[in-house]
Amino acid sequence: VEGQVFDCWEPEKYVVPGHCEKRDDGHWWVFPDDGDPVRLNWLAAGQDWGYTSPGVVSVWGFDDWDRAWLVEEVYRTKQDDGWWTDTIAELHAKWGFWRVVTDPEHASGIAMVNRRLRAEDGRPLLTTADKRTLQAGRTKYSMVMHAHTEMSQGRLLFLEGARRHERDEFLKSKPACTVEEFPGYMWAPPRESRRYEMVGGEGPSLDVPIKVNDHGIDAMLSNSSDRYSLRAPAS
Repeated sequence: VEGQVFDCWEPEKYVVPGHCEKRDDGHWWVFPDDGDPVRLNWLAAGQDWGYTSPGVVSVWGFDDWDRAWLVEEVYRTKQDDGWWTDTIAELHAKWGFWRVVTDPEHASGIAMVNRRLRAEDGRPLLTTADKRTLQAGRTKYSMVMHAHTEMSQGRLLFLEGARRHERDEFLKSKPACTVEEFPGYMWAPPRESRRYEMVGGEGPSLDVPIKVNDHGIDAMLSNSSDRYSLRAPAS
């Protein structure tokens, strides 16, 4: 589609039927319906805050081939900070992910989670994505292109049925999980892109995506871009 950001997106290629379970070796494993089991060496999560618009927490596991697997996600509207804190606590207890990369603009929610939850090394569980105002355009573009490269090289995979709940009733005609966002994730026209250039964006005027129905992708971008700095030390 003209203007589509992830022009390499093919659901039959990147959405993998199967399930994920924890084995006696202490590792989570992905069991594709068609293929060999894949061991996940470590896990991290991405988050995009929301209330009227969807909030998202996505859990990602990383294997020996440096591929990122979306194994579980919560994609919901109309939920407050307390509900999201409880949800992150439940996901952390289940998966034991190393960090959650979150949108830095929701300070009260971040503080609430970090007062309650700590990572394995004792540091706050939530860390913020690099979205400095003066670098907004350039940072967004680099994050998008990094994820595009990861996907085109087969290193971003999505476990079918990863959403842990029924479709949100308030999202009747909108995406209700991350994989539903990709077809409509588009580059902005020049007029909208210039707004990002005014706050420090660089590069061609089309190099900024439209900020519509991108909540799961935003959570994915933060996690994908920061994955190497997030990696847990080898045990």
